[in-house]
Amino acid sequence: MKVFIQYGDQTPNQRFRFESEAGYPTPAVNVSTNLLRTSAGDYLSTEKTITLNGVCYVGRMTEHDDDTLTHQLPANKKSDIVGDLFAKASGLQQNILSRNNQTLRIGVEGGNFLINDRAQVESISFNPSTNNWSTTVDYELSFKVYISGTGSYLLGATTTGAYVSSVTDDYKLELLDDNNYIYQDRYAPTYKLSRTLGAVGKRIASSSGSLYHAKQWVAGRERAAPLTGMFNVDDFILYNQERSVDVDEPGGAYTITDTFIAKSGNPWIDKWTIETSVDEKFNKKFIINGSVQGLEPATGIYEPQNITDTNDEPLYPSGKFDIYPTATGFDSQGYQAGGDFRIGSEHQAAPLAASSDDAGLPTTAYHNAVSGYKTHAVPSLFDRVMLYDDVAANLVKRSDTWEGKTDFSAANDRSINPIPLSTSEALFPFEGKITYTREFDCRPTPVVTGALTESLKVTTNFPTIRTKEIEILGRRLGPIVYEYYNSLNGGTRTVTYEGIFPRPTGLRQYSFPQALLNDMSGILMLYAPPGQSYLKQDKQNINLTQNKVTKTLSWAYNKG
Repeated sequence: MKVFIQYGDQTPNQRFRFESEAGYPTPAVNVSTNLLRTSAGDYLSTEKTITLNGVCYVGRMTEHDDDTLTHQLPANKKSDIVGDLFAKASGLQQNILSRNNQTLRIGVEGGNFLINDRAQVESISFNPSTNNWSTTVDYELSFKVYISGTGSYLLGATTTGAYVSSVTDDYKLELLDDNNYIYQDRYAPTYKLSRTLGAVGKRIASSSGSLYHAKQWVAGRERAAPLTGMFNVDDFILYNQERSVDVDEPGGAYTITDTFIAKSGNPWIDKWTIETSVDEKFNKKFIINGSVQGLEPATGIYEPQNITDTNDEPLYPSGKFDIYPTATGFDSQGYQAGGDFRIGSEHQAAPLAASSDDAGLPTTAYHNAVSGYKTHAVPSLFDRVMLYDDVAANLVKRSDTWEGKTDFSAANDRSINPIPLSTSEALFPFEGKITYTREFDCRPTPVVTGALTESLKVTTNFPTIRTKEIEILGRRLGPIVYEYYNSLNGGTRTVTYEGIFPRPTGLRQYSFPQALLNDMSGILMLYAPPGQSYLKQDKQNINLTQNKVTKTLSWAYNKG
């Protein structure tokens, strides 16, 4: 049976064929195989080097089977041999290079193939010969054939692999010491989790760049070994995903790096500090400064986008469509937009409630910051201050150690007023953060709930006995005063309340809560005089600039 060697993707008649009838007798074939592996020894792909060593000559000189002489060059053509040989060698070079990255077939007629794969031309050289290129031209052709992997555990048992020469799958876990938080009554750390996934591909076909195969391996690895497989999703939730893409088309390298924040509990980080002091009146003061940093749920692992034609080969091997916008947060079904993470933990942030004004919007970092501030930080502010009451008390000397004239230790017995003396907030929607400051002191508990400062003044003129003066001429003691014991002059009582309240925000700053005014009226009515009385005056003055209210009630009364 006759050995044949062909190169090209055309029809059998159009492929370049090494045969003696064409001046290219079947060359010697050398095949070497190199199994490409990772540094750990995992199989990636196969690289074959095929070397053809042969000769070119003018015309048909021998049959391939038995080398029987069948053709003798005419004597009158000797002057054209060198030119014809160079033309023959040039034709070989043109036919091979014009078919680069096409199929190389080495086999026997009607039998099996030794090589039947796409081959890349590595080199072509014309070597010196013993006849000094007078009758033949010696050549050497070198091809590279890349064969994909056959199911390394890196891609799973059912995946055939890709044409890659090297791969990377690197995990990095870092402890973020500045983001500790309280979780289940203990301080818990926050971690930064990074994964770098990349590959270097090989160019196989004219329409298939090496980058395509690198991306193919990266996508297969993501499916076979998802990131969530390295930790318990009930213990840690991934937030704040960042992805960087490194594309090197000339080098055939494609690398993606995903970075996350991994933490337990709620989707925010609440950090705070407390300052304690004592003023000149020995009033204990507490200033709490804090911030609530919202975390945005991870959107999932995105596979590289491959645009393919009907032959499943990329039309744009450069990765033109790899960068595209993505929606963040959750959709209405509880899935994160575009990703493959599902709400599966009791600690995972839930989508916005359907009853919410923001229903249907994604859960962003700022949404979680607002939620953490309202439901976690604000209700805990006073409790946090109470933890440092003893610390502030140590700033005032007790009576047993005080050597001064006056003992101020009684200041330590004053309770902390739960109403903040001052409040400030700063909102950073684009950073997903809220900062806050509260100042507490030990001023007396207000009469009207919510008052920062207040005063209450009660003025009473009691009823008096009605009298009449009778003038008597010559009486040295003056007029006679007649008292009507059964008739009294009416008394008066005036109650004045003045209070300053925290300034509201937004449009509410242009109004004052009616509920507070009703509370004031109820408290002042408690000071109504006994007996028979009637309300002479009910007036109030509201200063919206200072958020101050002055309310006065005045009665006239008599004894019952």
